[in-house]
Amino acid sequence: MLEKLRQPYRAKGLLTYIIFGAIIIVFIGFGVVPSSRHQTTSNAIAAVVNQSQIPVVEFKERLNMLEQQYQFRFDQFPEAQRETMLQMMKQRVLEQLIEYEVLYQAAYQKGIRATDEEVKKFIIEVPSFQEKGQFKREFYNRFLESRAFTASQFEDKIRKDVVVQKLQKLFGHTFQPSDIEKSLSQKVSNTKLNLSVASFTMEDLTKNFKITEGEIKTFLISPENIKKVQKNYEDNKIQYTEPEQVKASHILIKVDPNQPTSSNTAEKKIKDLAVRAQKEDFAKLAKEFSEDPGSKAKNGDLGYFSKGRMLPEFETMAFTTPVGKISAPVKTDFGYHIIKVIDHKASHLKPLEQVKSEIAQKLISQEKSETLIKELRQKVSKSDEKGTSATLNQLKITWVDTGEFSLDTPQIPKINDSSDTVIETIINKGISKGLVPEIITAGGKNWIIKVKSLQTSPGKTEGTPELNDLDSARYADAFKAWSKIATEQSVITRNGQL
Repeated sequence: MLEKLRQPYRAKGLLTYIIFGAIIIVFIGFGVVPSSRHQTTSNAIAAVVNQSQIPVVEFKERLNMLEQQYQFRFDQFPEAQRETMLQMMKQRVLEQLIEYEVLYQAAYQKGIRATDEEVKKFIIEVPSFQEKGQFKREFYNRFLESRAFTASQFEDKIRKDVVVQKLQKLFGHTFQPSDIEKSLSQKVSNTKLNLSVASFTMEDLTKNFKITEGEIKTFLISPENIKKVQKNYEDNKIQYTEPEQVKASHILIKVDPNQPTSSNTAEKKIKDLAVRAQKEDFAKLAKEFSEDPGSKAKNGDLGYFSKGRMLPEFETMAFTTPVGKISAPVKTDFGYHIIKVIDHKASHLKPLEQVKSEIAQKLISQEKSETLIKELRQKVSKSDEKGTSATLNQLKITWVDTGEFSLDTPQIPKINDSSDTVIETIINKGISKGLVPEIITAGGKNWIIKVKSLQTSPGKTEGTPELNDLDSARYADAFKAWSKIATEQSVITRNGQL
């Protein structure tokens, strides 16, 4: 943003338009602003800011310029929408003019002035008044005549612009990065890292363990372990609760959405099958007539399913049809169905005896994982690369190379959302090569980091793009806050008839 503000000419205009993303500038595009000769000569007022008037003619000039700029876009919308957009544009133009006047007055009150020499310099640097880079008096006079301005009137307007531009520069200088910030930013940008990383979760560890029946039996001999199993069961009853389930078979007759008569044909066919199913073998009918290839080969059998597995219409019918009964036809996105309910199980908590082996297996895996994690931590803390790699290999966890990257990279390759934590740990530990002596927990994973190389190349102390962004952000935030206070302290009256 500030880079744009610092460029010649582009910085000369309404600061607020630039800062807040506005889409017009008052005095830069002289060649495209409509001539004020063709505007009303009325003394009507668009707004008053602390007794300073903003003429309607000025409001209309800005509005006409904007309408011309966006006319081709307006033509793409219906009349009603164009009218709404025009009203929004009018409101925005008026607010921009008010903001500009507020800024000028606030700057003037702070003692910011524009000298005659500064006004002159501003004018002679306007590209519209130049030929081959040289100011041409006839171009300037022609402009004044076309806009019905006297030189004094126009220079007064430019004087206000220069005052606002000075205010802009004042804020810009105040929020420029310090030499220390520039130096640190450049050093970060010039520092390159290359890492090997190994990541894992506790689930990754436990799934690699094969627990034998013998281990489970031995584990369950201990009274202490039995207590652990009981506690796990009590703490995780939801995990050991079987949901309500239905076992059912069905017959499907599909509907072709591209055939208008398909739905009626399918509905008639399923109704005929529903009548036959009351007397004939449902399984045989499903095998012969069902158009669901998945269940057709199994005589329509869908097995057991819980809620949330089927389409809502199908599920509701299946769970409300009594066991042994055949449902009325039901329509889904696939077509028409009839359902035969074979069994219906209520939700129930599995008894401890049924799941104790499962719990024991899980607890054994957790204990093994904790032992290995402890072993890993010890090896990592001692920067034992060989021992760490051996344990990781035992756990079937592999090293992955990131490749070389800059220290100011937003996300490290292969690490992504955990990048900040990893970089911070490497810097805090002062590791330039070798194993980082800590298992880092970030992003839901455990990370073991090996620094392959860390090098800082010399470079000029300049602001990096990131530092420029920080510069711009601080500048914009401060200016916005200052402008808001100045506006709140002003007495503003708007013409509601615009």
